[in-house]
Amino acid sequence: YPRCFFPVLCVDTTATLFVQPACMKIGKDITGPSSGFAFVPHHFHVSIWGDTQSDVLSIPSDCLTVTTPNHKGLLSSTIESTSPGSYDISLTFNEAGDYPLHFSLFGKPLEDTPRHLSISHKHPALLCSVEVTQNVDLTATVPTSFQLAANDIHGKGVIGAKFDVYIEDDTGVSVAPTVVDLENGKYEITYQPKVEGKLRVSVQLDGMNIVGSPFDVYVAPKRVVPLTLPRVKPLTLPLIAMVKGKGCSRGSVHEKLTFQLVSYIQNGTERKPVALSDVNIVITGPEEVKTHINESPHEGVFVVNYSVNTPGVYLIKATVFGKEVGETQVTINK
Repeated sequence: YPRCFFPVLCVDTTATLFVQPACMKIGKDITGPSSGFAFVPHHFHVSIWGDTQSDVLSIPSDCLTVTTPNHKGLLSSTIESTSPGSYDISLTFNEAGDYPLHFSLFGKPLEDTPRHLSISHKHPALLCSVEVTQNVDLTATVPTSFQLAANDIHGKGVIGAKFDVYIEDDTGVSVAPTVVDLENGKYEITYQPKVEGKLRVSVQLDGMNIVGSPFDVYVAPKRVVPLTLPRVKPLTLPLIAMVKGKGCSRGSVHEKLTFQLVSYIQNGTERKPVALSDVNIVITGPEEVKTHINESPHEGVFVVNYSVNTPGVYLIKATVFGKEVGETQVTINK
């Protein structure tokens, strides 16, 4: 049979006419799921060709449509052309039900359609969430933990759920976690950071991230940053000073950051605290930083508060009796 052509339907923004091979059979292949969950994207792949699969048809994606009679449950849909004759389709529904999917090209239904997609209630992973109850001052090599909460669609705690937990540092090194079912709908995840820095924590159920996952945590060095001065005139006894806390290692812009400065004079087994008027903290970096130093209920322990608006690396310097006793860096993220 001779091939005949005539322009139909699709005109792009440059006014180029697409010509459909009207007298030629169009082949197709549709792959995708037959069931799924509400509020979860469902992905289909459509391939279209001419007389043979090697006869590629470069058809704009807006000439391919997917519709369902029950539009109420269709939350979103996208069609993207990944290569000539190849299309990725994503459909998300917000209600449970059976949906016939009508695939059409140039407004004409494709053979062997509609396809049927059965949607159930929310994916179990969407009924679970992370409760970050761990100590915010994580320290390398020190065990820590956080909790998960799992509930069914009626809000009742789920026992026996199988979570997959993945913890990695910036270099891709994994940290092995332990998951314990507390048998009340909550699960405790314990792990031991190996090194300082950022960790990415992902919690999945049936291969899907639960609500609040993934998230990042920051690990302080194995030991607090020591700031020591063996001897400062006119003192004849050792002066010990150190800073510790989240605020001297990492933080975020606009966050109220806090750390402690501990300073005392060591005389044998006796410790004599340093007065507030004898200590000072200077923080330099991408912007000028104002610090507030207050005494704590514990002698020789001072609480330092500050906040910044610009991300970057800041340098904290501590002085006692006007002498610099050490410094440390803090990284501020957006």
